[in-house]
Order: sequence, then structure tokens, then C-alpha cells
Amino acid sequence: MKLKQTFGILTLSSAIALSGCSNLPGSSSSSLSGGDDAEFFSSSGWGSCAIGALGGAILGAGGTLLAGGSTESAIIGGVAGGVAGCGAAMTADYYLEKQRKTYARKEDRLNAYIADIRKNSQMVAKSTAKLQSQTNKNNSLIKTLNAQLKAGTIKREDAKKQLAQIDKDIEAAQNRLKGMKSNFAVLNGAAKEEKKAGTRSKALDRDIAQLNKQIATYEKILNAQVKQRSAIQVG
Repeated sequence: MKLKQTFGILTLSSAIALSGCSNLPGSSSSSLSGGDDAEFFSSSGWGSCAIGALGGAILGAGGTLLAGGSTESAIIGGVAGGVAGCGAAMTADYYLEKQRKTYARKEDRLNAYIADIRKNSQMVAKSTAKLQSQTNKNNSLIKTLNAQLKAGTIKREDAKKQLAQIDKDIEAAQNRLKGMKSNFAVLNGAAKEEKKAGTRSKALDRDIAQLNKQIATYEKILNAQVKQRSAIQVG
């Protein structure tokens, strides 16, 4: 009975913590904030919050129970531990260790690496297409607002409101870029460690290089948008 109760508390704590991870502060109301690619690169996306939250919830709830705490305090401890875990993204070492434990054969491990890299590439490509589309719209709006301000046909407050939405798009894109770079650091770090251990793959090297190139393209589009936005000031 005690074992079932403990398992139930751990499961509940983990579930609550994980649901909380998907609602962390810092998201902006931008057209770029939605979609599976946005979730993939968020703090609760690939290789990040879920792993930290699950471990934190188990440690938090389990520790409370072992100390003789009540069921209620155990759940609270589990949720607190899980939310704290959301702040810790996966490291390359953790990812590498996890893959080595999951796949004993190096061929299977390499295939898993490549699959993860290609999934990231797919999501970067999706995000890039969305960013480029929104950037084109924003640049058109900036051009129109600039002309209206010079002609005196729009109030500055109205122009500020429209520019504020562009700022939200930029913020969302910058947050997405951070997620891309974080994921890349994990994958690239693991690939380097595998090389040191004598595990080499041309396909892995090629896909890592391709992902890096895709992220650089995304960043280039974003930087151009930031420059375009900074060119118009309404005081």
C-alpha cells in the first residue's frame, strides 16, 4: 500500500511539474510564438524542461516521504523540485550518457544522434520560413509607417502600437534562436565526445554542419530585421 501511495505521489508531482513547465514566464504574444517549432525550442522543449522537471519532482517528493512527511507535503515538494528542474537545460554530458545507456551498439547510437539532429534541422527550417514570412510583412509595415510619419498622416502613438508588435516578433525570434543554439551545443558536444572515443561518422558530421548552417541563416534574417526596426524611431 505504501509503495502504491509513493508511486502515485511521484507520478502526480511529475505531471503537475511538467504541465507547469509549458507555462513558464517569458513568452510573448507574437505570431512567431505558436506552433510545434516554438514548443520544440522553448524551455520545455527538446531535451530540456521535461528531463529536469521529472528528476526534480522525483527527488523533491521522494525526499519528503523518506523524511516522514505527509502526502500533501510530498506533493508540494515534488512540484517545487520539478519547477526548479525546468530551469536546467540538458547538458551535452547528460545527453551523451543517456544515449550510451540507451544504445549499447555504437551504430544504434549514431543513428539516434542523426535522428535528433535531423529533427532539429526540420524545426529550424520551419522556424526560418515563418520568420522570413513575418519579416517581409514587418518590413512592409515599417516602410509604410515611415512614409506616414514623414507625411504626418499617422499619430505617433498609433505608430508606436504597431511597432510594438514588431518588437514582440523580434523578442520571440530571439528566444527561438537561444533554444536552437542550446540544442546545437548539446548535439555538437556529444558528437565531439564520440569522436574522441573513436566513434566517427561522415553522416553525423555532415548533419551537424548542416544544422549549424541553418541556425546561422536564421540568425542572419533576425539580425536584418533588428537593423530594419532600429532604423525607425518615433520617440
